[in-house]
Amino acid sequence: MKAILRLLSLFLMLQAPAFAGGSSASPYIGIHVQGEEYEGSKFVVPNQVNGKTVYFRVSPDVVTRHFESFHAFVSEDAASFGAALKLNAEGLRAMELMCTVSRGQLARTIVNGRALDVLRIDHAPADGYFIIWSGLKHEDIKLFSKKLKRLDSGLPGEEDTKKRR
Repeated sequence: MKAILRLLSLFLMLQAPAFAGGSSASPYIGIHVQGEEYEGSKFVVPNQVNGKTVYFRVSPDVVTRHFESFHAFVSEDAASFGAALKLNAEGLRAMELMCTVSRGQLARTIVNGRALDVLRIDHAPADGYFIIWSGLKHEDIKLFSKKLKRLDSGLPGEEDTKKRR
């Protein structure tokens, strides 16, 4: 057990320089399905959802590599952004599997280490888009642009910022 903890500590120390600037060089998008407490702390993490403790799996079912493009928008709260993320072929299969196996359960969207939306799993999106409704920062959108094709012309005010440079 001590050897595992030392190995984990070493791994975390080696990863620390990558996160020193507050964000990584590549975006992380993960959809984590609801689990059960008995699965253990290595496999599930507790979260508060509407005042109740809900456990979500550490291992995501759908991740960044499952998306090919995105369209960003200003969220309804006007304080953050949202994005419509287009799934690639592998992502469509992963989403279909997740929705088939976990129908009726909750899923948590995590972007760059921040827990955002919680949704109830119903069915895979017929149009191939997964929506993050709010909670994204401008930095998240910039990171998405490095990895995914952008389908929009930019966020409000973004063109002005580019012209000033």
